[in-house]
Amino acid sequence: MQIFTAPQTIPDTAKGAVLAIGNFDGVHRGHQALLELARKRALAAGRPFGILTFDPHPRSYFSKSTAPFRITPGGHRLEQLAYAKPDFIFTMNFNEKLAHTSADDFMNRVLRHDLGTDNLVVGENFHFGHMRTGSAETLRENGFALTTLAPVTTADGKPYSSSHIRSLIAAGEIEEASSMLGWTWTVKGIVCHGDKRGRTLGYPTANVPLRETIHPAYGIYAGLVRIEGEKEWRQAALNIGIRPMFKTAEALLEAHILDFTGDIYDKNISIRPLLRIRAEEKFESLDALKEQIETDCQKIRFILSRRQVIAA
Repeated sequence: MQIFTAPQTIPDTAKGAVLAIGNFDGVHRGHQALLELARKRALAAGRPFGILTFDPHPRSYFSKSTAPFRITPGGHRLEQLAYAKPDFIFTMNFNEKLAHTSADDFMNRVLRHDLGTDNLVVGENFHFGHMRTGSAETLRENGFALTTLAPVTTADGKPYSSSHIRSLIAAGEIEEASSMLGWTWTVKGIVCHGDKRGRTLGYPTANVPLRETIHPAYGIYAGLVRIEGEKEWRQAALNIGIRPMFKTAEALLEAHILDFTGDIYDKNISIRPLLRIRAEEKFESLDALKEQIETDCQKIRFILSRRQVIAA
C-alpha cells in the first residue's frame, strides 16, 4: 500500500482506480462496508483500489475552536484504513484552497486530472465542493461511474455513524462504541514526562496527552496497554481527565500498568479503555486518594481477570 499527500506524487499505475471517498473518522462498520464494496468493484474491473480522504478533518478547518473530536486522529486512521487493503491512500490537505474549490473543479481537476478516475464509491449522502454543492447526483450527471451505499445499520436499525460513536465515547460507553466500530477503540500516543505524582504515590503512570482525540467521560477505567515493540496487551488502571486533586491544565490519559516497572518514556503505546468504573473525583487528602487507587486497582484486576479480551 502506498500513501500519497500531493497529486504530483501519484504514479500513472494508480490512475484510473476505483476510488472510495470519505473522511472515514473511526473507520467504523459502515465505512468498512463501503471500502469492501469499492475493493470488490476494483477487483471486478481489473483496476487499482484507492481511497481518497482529507486531513485535517473538514470540521476542524471550519470550526477551529471546536473541542477535540477525532476517533482516529492522524496516522491511526491510516492504520485502520490499511485493513481494507487498498493499493493506495491519497490524503488531501483540507485547507482554504480546497474549502473554496467548486464542485466542478473538484470533479475535473482532482478526480479526473490528478487521479485519472471516473469510477467512484461513496455514501449516498456524500457531498463535496464549496458550500457542499456537489452530490452523488452531480457526479452521475457529469458522467462518473458511481456506486453509492445506503447507510449501514445495526440489527435494530441504528445507522453506524462517526457522530453517534463520538457521543458514546464522550459518555464513557466504550464497549458500545467499540461494537459500532467493529474494533476495540484505542488511543495511541507517545509517553510524555509528567510531574511524577503517580510515582510519588506508589502508582507510576504512563501519560499520553489526548490532544485531537475525543475525550472519553472523565474517570477511572479498566484497560489494556501495549508497549512499542511488544505483542502482548498488559492490564492497566487508567485515569482519564484533569486530575482535580492537582488541577492539571490539559486532559491526560494516564495508564498505571499493573505489575510493570519498566521505563517507557518517549515510547509509542496503544491504550484501550474498556470499562469505566467510576467518575473522576477530588479527595480530602493524598492518603485518601492513595487508598482509593488501591481499591480501583483491585477492582480492575478482578474485572480484567474475568473478561475475554481479543487483542486484535
